[in-house]
Amino acid sequence: MGAVFRHSPPAFRKESGRFVFGALALAAVLARPLALFAEEPPAGQVPEILVEGERPAREAPLRDNTAAASVIEREAIERSAEGAARLLDREPGVQVREVGGLGSFSTLSIRGSSPEQVRTFLDGVPLDRGTGNAVDLSVLPAEQLERIEVYRSVTPLSVGGSAIGGVVEFRTRVPEKNSLEALAGGGSYGFRRAGVTGAWVPAQNPWSLLTGLLYEGAENDYPFTFDGGTPANPADDERRDLENADFNRGDVLLRADRKLSGEGKFSLIEVLHVRETGVGAGATLSQNDFRLLELFTTTSAQLHLPRLSERVALEAQAFFSFQRTALGEGSGHTDDRDYLAGANADFSYYLTDSLRAEGFGEYRFEVFDPEGNLGGTPVGPSSRRHFFTAAGGLEWEPLPEKVLLIGQVRYEEARDRLRASNAGGASSPASDRRAVTSRAGIRWKAAKEITFSANAVRAVRLPNFTELFGNTVFVRGDPDLEEEKSWSADAGGEWSAGEGAFRRESRVSARYFFVDTKDLIVFQANSPGRLIVRNQDGSRTHGVELSALWRFPRVFLWEGNLTWLRARQKPDSSFEVQFSPEWQAYSRLTAEGKFSGALNRAGLWADFEYVAENFLGQTNAGEVPVRRILGAGAFADFQEGRWSFLLEARNLTNEENLYNFAKFPLPGVTVIGTVRWRGV
Repeated sequence: MGAVFRHSPPAFRKESGRFVFGALALAAVLARPLALFAEEPPAGQVPEILVEGERPAREAPLRDNTAAASVIEREAIERSAEGAARLLDREPGVQVREVGGLGSFSTLSIRGSSPEQVRTFLDGVPLDRGTGNAVDLSVLPAEQLERIEVYRSVTPLSVGGSAIGGVVEFRTRVPEKNSLEALAGGGSYGFRRAGVTGAWVPAQNPWSLLTGLLYEGAENDYPFTFDGGTPANPADDERRDLENADFNRGDVLLRADRKLSGEGKFSLIEVLHVRETGVGAGATLSQNDFRLLELFTTTSAQLHLPRLSERVALEAQAFFSFQRTALGEGSGHTDDRDYLAGANADFSYYLTDSLRAEGFGEYRFEVFDPEGNLGGTPVGPSSRRHFFTAAGGLEWEPLPEKVLLIGQVRYEEARDRLRASNAGGASSPASDRRAVTSRAGIRWKAAKEITFSANAVRAVRLPNFTELFGNTVFVRGDPDLEEEKSWSADAGGEWSAGEGAFRRESRVSARYFFVDTKDLIVFQANSPGRLIVRNQDGSRTHGVELSALWRFPRVFLWEGNLTWLRARQKPDSSFEVQFSPEWQAYSRLTAEGKFSGALNRAGLWADFEYVAENFLGQTNAGEVPVRRILGAGAFADFQEGRWSFLLEARNLTNEENLYNFAKFPLPGVTVIGTVRWRGV
């Protein structure tokens, strides 16, 4: 059934990307020019047009129109008690690798990639670092997120350098109306949480504010089988409770937005995360008393001007990020600090109503400052990276609303410097890297309910500090490393329909993908306690992603996905790529109803996760067994949504010796309950 909605002129009908100035430019804009932007344009200067069209059944990704992408919306975030990692683990083609129980270190793989090959952003601020450590998803406060976007094997033009695996962007909550809400909850293994969020959006004031505070903690003292460090000898296995795996964390979100003319907006966003946790899970899960302190913060200023002129749109962002990691005490103490600052810019210009040109540029500067010592050996001086990106592209609709063509090219350059080598005196104190990548895409709306799309991408991953320069005497770097390179392609289609026989909404999609990588960077032991970095031939991966959603006429909703992945090493395809299961599936059935009276809405759900076996090592040693996890939950809203209750349970069959991708034990039955109150 068609719906009438407001539609802007062609030049501004979709968000086009990031055009970002530096911090000084933004400060200048905030002075007198900001007042000018806030003035309403003369009537008729930017006319609006009424058109007929189908309302989308779900939110679309904001940055790219042909990519294989998924969007996790606010409603799904509120219905999950376990954080961002658990939400992403349900998406097709995505694998989350976690180390332990609730709130533990978690990384992300897409289509068999390494976590380092996935680029991650928080409100446009890059979270991946030159230090090379994979982004820890557990530092992201899911409660403060508005939506999560996943781009598989594609890097939208309006972000920084290319990504072999793809891109994940987390977007924080936006103040839309006056509100005040609080939550509290707890559950298994000493889990507890509490938070409050408030928004102020005055009717006659262009400024709006949002503040969010969140606390979470857990003991994580669940039982597991300890193999004594001898997995081949079960005689010395014993059951014990995990120790020194507890954590406490606090998160703060501060956001201020100012409305500008032409749907423009200026935003200031601050995110702060602090966590103190034990490190009770080592490679063999031997007990220890090490404690880890993490401090992470991002600050960004963003300018969004979708109607700068009749055919021009731009956005602006400047950002600063700081990360501190302190581990251990005494001779084993480390205290590392990482500073990142930058600005990027995206410019969109419609040459015609159906042809858009886009240009993007970014500069980032990073300082990694290790302090203290590791194993009694001084870590060394700070490392510095200058990173430049310049990109350009065209979007052309030869058949408006039917066919969209995309062509893009990106230049990347990294300049790394050390005051002196910290690789045991074996490597150069400098390295410069340059790469050119490209991408082509097509989207074809073959019929009202059927859409096809395809992409071909060339991407790279430039070596990081540790790989180039090493890390004290334990890792010997190589400044002559080749960057990782990949060619990838995917193609698929989606059938999406609204109300019909036996359904209120339905969607089915299928996509084939292929990824060929070479010059993979790996760490190889050359003596006890010593690692060298080298390039490996590469890998070849292909697979199929299937997903479906069916909303029945009354109370039921079923959604699920299935990923088949065949990842093999080169040149010997008899070896699988480590941590890459061949099959992964997720299924969820929800029954939901609306009621009159105090109870407004309530529902139940059951879900099932399946992950095939995989291997820990490149030689396919250390097999991780099949993982099957059954879960369930319930929710209820009272007094027109003023009170909400959520109860979620995982691993209902209490599977023992349940392992994740890295063969760390996962907890047994886990139950978490949350109460949410909305006062305004």
